[in-house]
Parts: sequence; C-alpha cells; structure tokens
Amino acid sequence: MPFAWKIALGIVVGGVVGYVLSRLFYGGGSYSLGANRPLMVAVGAVVGVLLGTVAFRGGAPALGEPLTTSKQFREKVLKADKPVVVDFYAMRCPPCRKLLPILTKLEEEYEGKLIFFRVDVDKAPGLAQQYGIRGIPTLLLYIKGEEVHRLIGGRPEGVLRQHFNALLGH
Repeated sequence: MPFAWKIALGIVVGGVVGYVLSRLFYGGGSYSLGANRPLMVAVGAVVGVLLGTVAFRGGAPALGEPLTTSKQFREKVLKADKPVVVDFYAMRCPPCRKLLPILTKLEEEYEGKLIFFRVDVDKAPGLAQQYGIRGIPTLLLYIKGEEVHRLIGGRPEGVLRQHFNALLGH
C-alpha cells in the first residue's frame, strides 16, 4: 500500500476514533472537550496521521530489505542479476531520515530495474566496517557484484536519479 494511502487511512481511522470519543465523553449539558465534536474529530485525525506514519509503517524504514550479515550481503547484493543500490544509514542520523522518502520514491520508480537494500550501521557495524563506510548516509551502487560508485552524504532526488540512470546505462 502506498504511503499516502496509509496516511489517508490513518486520518479516517483517527477521525472516527475522535468522533466516537466525543460521543463517549459528552457530558450531558456540562462543557467538556468531548462536547466539541469537530475539535475531537480534528484531534483524532492528527492522531490518525501519527498512526499512519508510525504504526502502519511499523516504525521501521520502508525502503528495501534490511541486510545484517556478510552472508546476506554476498547472496543478495554481490550475486544479484540486476544493478543494486545499498543504503548504509542509521535512524539517529537526520540526513539519513531526510533521504529515506526520496529513496522510497525512487525505489518505486525503478521497480524491476534496480534492487534496493538497507544496512543499519548501528545493527550491523561489521558490514559497515567491512565495506569501508566512514560516514552516513552512504549509498553503494553495484553492477554484477562490483561496486561501481559510492555516494556519501545526502543528495537531492534529481542527482540520485542521474546516478541511477547512469547505473542502468541511460
């Protein structure tokens, strides 16, 4: 399900929850927060947006399959039959979090042409060390098991698209 649909679903669910709460807490003549149904629906919608971004997404990055071992990396990246993009990141890293929605969008755009994987350097420090990752975010681009390019730091969508197109030979 696309991320926008998850947000929309979160808003609807949150709005319904807000409405139900307003019905439950209506104080029969006395003023309470529940007596203001539009406010409760709005509060519920905000809660729904939070649900849509965190709970429906599991709180984890949506991009690519996470890799945690050298064996996984060899099997999935180095033996891949398509070009591969590997994102070395950490959730504590603001530029990494900023790059995530861009990479997620590009993953959808390049579906079937590029394979995307992620390596959380906090959960797999051995992989980060093995592949010489000195700063995050770092994107490694592979063709037929060979690293052909390394992008260190956050990049705008257009720059990433240029690199991905070059990886595909366009």
